[in-house]
Amino acid sequence: MTFSLQYGDGSASSGFIGSDVLSISGVKVQNQAFGEASILNGFTQNTFDGIIGLGEFLPNGTSLENSAYVLPIQNMFDQKLISNRVFSVALHTLPKGSTEDTTGGEIIFGGINPNKFIGNLTYLPVVNLVKGNLGNMPLLWSATLSQMAVAGKVANITNAVAVFDTGSSFFAIPQAYVTSIFGLLGAFVDPYAGLPWIDCNTINSGAANSIGSITFFLGPDNQPFTVPYNHWIEMTTSSDPAVGQIIQNLAYVNPGQVPAYLKQGLPQYCFLKITGLDLDLWILGDPFLRTYYAVFDVDNLRVGLAPQTGYSPNNVTLFASQTNPSQAGPTIGGVPGGSVATSSGNSQRSLQSSGVMLIIASLLLGVFGVSLI
Repeated sequence: MTFSLQYGDGSASSGFIGSDVLSISGVKVQNQAFGEASILNGFTQNTFDGIIGLGEFLPNGTSLENSAYVLPIQNMFDQKLISNRVFSVALHTLPKGSTEDTTGGEIIFGGINPNKFIGNLTYLPVVNLVKGNLGNMPLLWSATLSQMAVAGKVANITNAVAVFDTGSSFFAIPQAYVTSIFGLLGAFVDPYAGLPWIDCNTINSGAANSIGSITFFLGPDNQPFTVPYNHWIEMTTSSDPAVGQIIQNLAYVNPGQVPAYLKQGLPQYCFLKITGLDLDLWILGDPFLRTYYAVFDVDNLRVGLAPQTGYSPNNVTLFASQTNPSQAGPTIGGVPGGSVATSSGNSQRSLQSSGVMLIIASLLLGVFGVSLI
């Protein structure tokens, strides 16, 4: 049996499907099918050894692309290695200059770790995306998205779907909104790496154009989930070889086209972790999942979210959901928005760590070279 896959970043792989024993933290999953790639395109810069795909599924625990392929979590459940078809992720940020997170990022198969999050989990139903002959079945770990708020402005969004993806380093959102956000925040997209650079002095400055948190309103109850600026704005220096090369290259561009905050010799440079998509999907990648503990519940087709332990609400503004379009507030791209407020929604906590759980410390940190998508 062969396979052929195209990934969201344009890379691709193909080959054949084999079977072996999958060993995770000393627990052995028998007869696990996996793809053995004989052709790889676009993977030359990656250092990981492979991908364990947990992002696409059918309710019976098989892969959408190939219903004969049984996903690892389904095999764990069938072989009675776990009691619930659920996995949970605590994704951490590496300290600057470090290659290993000693505080321990974590993935758990079969339950949750209450010590990794604050308060209660808010559960959001997965969106039914697949139509046609497969029926209305979930495709990705997703939730409805009704609004986004940034820099004091709010955008109402119609029929949008947000996807939770540990394999994305940035937020990836529809291009029309990217253009509006970059304009709102005064971002300059360099012609070399395509990164959207901003003035570091505008971050959390208190000024009218201050850039702080970004908030997404998710689920049927429009729950606000806020990501602080330090998770979606990268602060770096020219000592980073890639950044130094970009700043050096920009010195040869027409000076009138390059903002002063990108000239050579500055102590710090800042760029947004936002990129555009030609699809009508909102990918909430690592910036979101470094803020929120995430529970992916196959049995109940839902995603649970709660602030990670250590999450600080400092410099975070919550925007109340505005459902009455006649009450026009600030806008993004001319879309009526809402007013600034503090909001909290109904949440619940369930699916405690019952039965057997498989815990892998630091799995998402590149120690074992595995990326979840």
